[in-house]
Amino acid sequence: MKEEISKNIIKQLCNDFVDTICVGLEEYPDEFPYTLACINFIYELKVKGIYFNFKIISECSNILESMYNESIKYLAR
Repeated sequence: MKEEISKNIIKQLCNDFVDTICVGLEEYPDEFPYTLACINFIYELKVKGIYFNFKIISECSNILESMYNESIKYLAR
C-alpha cells in the first residue's frame, strides 16, 4: 500500500514537471535546442509516414544527456 501511494505521488510530481517543461519549450525555445531538434526530427518523419521511436535517440547518450541537462537547467531556475 505504501509503495502504491509513493508511486502515485511521484507520478503527480512528474506530471507537473511535464507541464512546466512544455511551457518552457514554448516560451523559451532557445533553452532547448537538442530537445526541440529531436521533437522536430521525429515529427517530420511521422508526417511522412515513417515511425521513429524515441528510444533510438535515447540510445545516443550524448543527445539524451544534453536533453536532460536542458530540462534540469530550466527546472532549476
